[in-house]
Amino acid sequence: MKILNYVFIFFIHWFAVSRAQNLESISWASLKKQIDKNPDSIYVVNFWATWCKPCVQEMPDLWEESEKFKSKKLRFIPISLNFPEESETKVLPFIERNYPGKKFYILNEILQSDDITRISSDWGGGIPFTMIFYKGKKQTIERKLKKGELIEILKKIS
Repeated sequence: MKILNYVFIFFIHWFAVSRAQNLESISWASLKKQIDKNPDSIYVVNFWATWCKPCVQEMPDLWEESEKFKSKKLRFIPISLNFPEESETKVLPFIERNYPGKKFYILNEILQSDDITRISSDWGGGIPFTMIFYKGKKQTIERKLKKGELIEILKKIS
């Protein structure tokens, strides 16, 4: 019986840790510091939400296309704009169902209009919103990217 209890506890711990590895809470300030510290890496930051149909539609292409540039030190950072309290009920189930093993982030704050312009003066508040950072430059796209479009952008900047 003791062994069964240990196995159960191990399974619960493993399940909680593996779920937590798929979704990390992040602030824009901490991410921006990381981007500024590593200008030779390419950062593709995509703001999305589970309730945003164009966001959900473009996500498979963004993952596939960003994987093709891993050798160029590319980091794809999908940041959910779902409410932080929806992480367990909406975001994690979406990730586990569609992108098992992939790393996602959830913004640990609810964005106000001032926050949006602080993140990017190019951002009108619509999603999906993608920012590409490389060598101190930034490119922004405030719409759903077409299949192959991220590849073309990355080829031009790298």
